[in-house]
Amino acid sequence: MKQKFNNLDEIYAFHNINREEFEQSISNLSPDTQAYEILKLVVSAYNNNEKVDFSNWNQTKYEPWFDYAYSAGGFVYIAYVDWDAYTTVGSRLCYLNLNDLKEATSNDEFMKIYNQYLN
Repeated sequence: MKQKFNNLDEIYAFHNINREEFEQSISNLSPDTQAYEILKLVVSAYNNNEKVDFSNWNQTKYEPWFDYAYSAGGFVYIAYVDWDAYTTVGSRLCYLNLNDLKEATSNDEFMKIYNQYLN
């Protein structure tokens, strides 16, 4: 059965990472880079540590799209998209399952991290 993640503590537990130690280890990075490091863990947990294979044309990959809503104070999830990517460089922030992407981007705690990453 697929694991559901309700908060960052569960993401860290999935990866057997001590939250305080990890956050201390990235504390000298810029806020957007800190968020990127955390988002890599979030996406990896939702993908159950399965690596996205950009050489596999049959593997669907999903990435969130956001719209900036000034009145909401930042980015809000707006849609998802899947397409063939013609690239030799992969992304660590692609989800392998649409429902996982929807779940992650409907989580307020994870959305704050996306906002920190994108804003």
